[in-house]
Amino acid sequence: MISADGEDCLELALTNDRDPDLVTALLTAGCVPNHIYENGNTALHIAVINNIDRESIRQLMLRIDLDLLLQTNDAGYTALHLAVRHNQYHVAETILDCIDERQLEGGAVYRRATETTDSKLTPEKAFAKYYERACDRLETTKDVLKNRRLKLDILNTAELMAGNTPLFFAVEQGQEHICYFLLAHLCDPDQENLSGHSPKSFHYEYARILRINLKISRVMDKVIGILNG
Repeated sequence: MISADGEDCLELALTNDRDPDLVTALLTAGCVPNHIYENGNTALHIAVINNIDRESIRQLMLRIDLDLLLQTNDAGYTALHLAVRHNQYHVAETILDCIDERQLEGGAVYRRATETTDSKLTPEKAFAKYYERACDRLETTKDVLKNRRLKLDILNTAELMAGNTPLFFAVEQGQEHICYFLLAHLCDPDQENLSGHSPKSFHYEYARILRINLKISRVMDKVIGILNG
């Protein structure tokens, strides 16, 4: 079913942030989440752009063709780029957790939602603390994170204008919490953009003004060692 404006039911639900139960019902009824919409957006792009409920994102992620997460829209961004650029760290987390859930028999590698958080911390600080600890334990999780080509490609897809990866955006924007998160999933700190800057080199050059903990640099070195090992 298509509206007078050419929108299908799923697009309307995602655009208007309808109840997750409606999104689930539409997907269960056979709405295909693999269409490329106006401006080159996938259903996941539309969901992120409209900052919809995380459960709706989850339901969409459990059904969408994962190859579509490599799709850049007409502005040159993947859905993960958009989530990082707009500091939608919970959305980015849902996206990567669902990829793990679909690809790994044991489910998601990280289960932050099941942990009790320190009530004194802001949500952003609690998020950063969890993934900082996850980075400390990468030696124990690296085997389930490495050598998964599709997920690593999704993590390291370059946007079209400048060739920046999600991790580069996080570093450039001083988003320490997202840096820890992406590094915990083995996003490549050494991948260069069209100007020859990598997340690591950019962090090194501008560390004083970025206000990102220098520990990030050590974690980057650890991730590079794992990826090249």
